[in-house]
Amino acid sequence: RVAARERWLAVVAMLALAVPALAAEEATRDAVAELPHLIDEVRAAWGVPGVAVTVVQDGRVLYSGGVGRRDLEAGGEITSRTVFSVGSATKAFTAAAVGMLVDEGAVKLDQPVRAYLPEFELIDDYVAGHLTVRDLLAHRSGIERNDTVWYRSELDRRQLMERLRFLRPGLGLRERFQYNNLMYMVAGLIVERVTGGTWEEFVRRRILEPLGMSRSSFGMPPVGDRDVAQPHALDWHGAVITVPRYDGWAAGPALAIGSSAEDVGRWLQLLQGRGVFNGRRLLAEATVEEMFTPQMVISALGQRELPISSYGLGWFVESYRGRLMVSHAGSIDGFYSIVVLLPSDQLGVVVLTNASQHRVPEVVSRWVIDRFLGLPELDWNARFRAQDERQREERKAAELAREAQRRAGTSPTLPAPALAGRYRHPAYGDMEIVAADDGGLSATFHGMMGPLEHFQDDVFLFKVQGWGLREEFVVRFLYASDGSVSSLLSTLQDGLPPEVFLRLGGGAEEAPSSS
Repeated sequence: RVAARERWLAVVAMLALAVPALAAEEATRDAVAELPHLIDEVRAAWGVPGVAVTVVQDGRVLYSGGVGRRDLEAGGEITSRTVFSVGSATKAFTAAAVGMLVDEGAVKLDQPVRAYLPEFELIDDYVAGHLTVRDLLAHRSGIERNDTVWYRSELDRRQLMERLRFLRPGLGLRERFQYNNLMYMVAGLIVERVTGGTWEEFVRRRILEPLGMSRSSFGMPPVGDRDVAQPHALDWHGAVITVPRYDGWAAGPALAIGSSAEDVGRWLQLLQGRGVFNGRRLLAEATVEEMFTPQMVISALGQRELPISSYGLGWFVESYRGRLMVSHAGSIDGFYSIVVLLPSDQLGVVVLTNASQHRVPEVVSRWVIDRFLGLPELDWNARFRAQDERQREERKAAELAREAQRRAGTSPTLPAPALAGRYRHPAYGDMEIVAADDGGLSATFHGMMGPLEHFQDDVFLFKVQGWGLREEFVVRFLYASDGSVSSLLSTLQDGLPPEVFLRLGGGAEEAPSSS
């Protein structure tokens, strides 16, 4: 009787374990079946042409697919193999590349950058001498973003690094989190100096090829590949527009990778495997953990579901509804993506889109997390739509406030022909002002072009036509003691003082351009 009772209790115990497991499997199947409909619904609500998604759990691909169109005009179906630009999700690959060199003993995270790049200079020599590789990867250099330095620049990486010595620091070294694409470019240069090849060659040989990421490349997509998403954007009125594909990849280690949802799913499998893919170790487990470990706090408190944020090495590290979440969004002209991983829950999701200026990746990725982990669902779409609407209202209010301060009836000190010329900043390059026959002015800066709209006195608004880093730049002309134009001031980044561009004259036109 005792043996029979024990067998009966064992059967009951097995059933008790099996029932929740079966229920979880059924819930996962339901979520997988519902996911493509949810993606298409969210995509349509925001007006995004195409979306591709892959979900990986416990090392297995549970879903990989796409909805919508590659091109708003020409069409073409989005699939899991369609190539998108992933923007700043590239940073995690650069952090992993550095991590591989750390595993080999060729690089030390806490060594100064100058140990590998002796020529590295900043305006503050103390910071230049004490800035470490870890500081580069954790965004704690104290240098502001200064994206105008690299955006559409024709310079190479080494030339761009030489411009860093002309950038004013925003804060002290390690004082506060300061997101900076240029510092990731420097990390890429360290990879190049240590290996003797390019950053692209190293990432391809050590990451993309071992993972079988055959749909992944750098910069412009391969010529002749038809399964490539075309870039679009949502303007401030919500209309979808086609934008030019970004070109100019000197800052590539921060943003250059193009990939597919299927390929990035393999990247997630490597990370879920703590550095192992298909039985082959590519990264030390300790290195993966270091990438996911907070290195620099992000001081602002977030919403209730994500109250605390920090940055690791190539990843934002947050608490999502009590769970460890690492993620990185990526945006480059006409594309917006997000890669999310919950290491303890062995759940990962990538969402790629062929449009800028929306929140589809956040909405879809959080729905995936909530559903696949069985969390009480939240209406993230409604939340982000409300947030988007508030931003539009704030933008309108700011424009009205600025217009209210405008003094009508003023005019520039000098006529348009006298203001025309080439103006240069040692880090940001050249801004060219051209006078038209009708008396108007136009400007060209880093491939961005547009008219100068007179605002008041000697202040103009450089209205960028088409697509660019900003919709407009404020430009103010300054004069020398003899009354001639000596320079212009332009605000290149919100929250920072304007920069001075000196007008070129005499033999200065022969100086090499840093545009």
